[in-house]
Amino acid sequence: MSVREINPKETTRASAFKLWMTAPNPMVTLFKTFDVMPLINKSKKRGVKFNMLLDYCIGKAASTIKEFYMLPVGDKLMQYDKIAVNTIVKNKVSEVSSCDIAYTDDLEQFNADYLKYTKQVHDTCTDYDLSEKHMVIDWKQKFSDNRKQFPKIKGTYLEQLPIARNQTIENAIADAVKEILNSQETDYSCEKRRIDDLVAELYNLTLEEMNVIKECSFE
Repeated sequence: MSVREINPKETTRASAFKLWMTAPNPMVTLFKTFDVMPLINKSKKRGVKFNMLLDYCIGKAASTIKEFYMLPVGDKLMQYDKIAVNTIVKNKVSEVSSCDIAYTDDLEQFNADYLKYTKQVHDTCTDYDLSEKHMVIDWKQKFSDNRKQFPKIKGTYLEQLPIARNQTIENAIADAVKEILNSQETDYSCEKRRIDDLVAELYNLTLEEMNVIKECSFE
């Protein structure tokens, strides 16, 4: 079975699920800047598409974290057995369509699927959607614009972002930012780590989640 309901209390996300169900805007978006030049060089060396390699890396990273296989649907927590990665395709009429690529650890197979289904979407101008049986790593469910134009982030979408509120932590973050702005120093590593820790506390990130973020850092 590809999708099944699970008991949130028997998972590592019990407290997060409880918070999710009572939050007015249940979503946390994390942004991280990566140096993708090694991946670009690898794509040129192997003669494959950079976007395909990037999607593969996203799928590979997500597949190692069990929480990525869980998704709240309505008032239930669903467990998926499979992961897919969403990519945007420029179709034959120069508009954009959406394409889900099922993740497999076999890079050659993933590349073959990527080429097959992105071409299909390009030629038919029809989205390829695997969300019924796959946990899709993407942004379209909350932020896509289904009209035939390039998806845009609108004010109404931004209003859906959950902003955790804790005045004490907010003041501490503001003080750390002021220290950076007013400082004559060029090394802000201590202040940045302090802000990272405060944000982790603000959003109640687990130690495992914090370690994943730190492992992805190029600093």
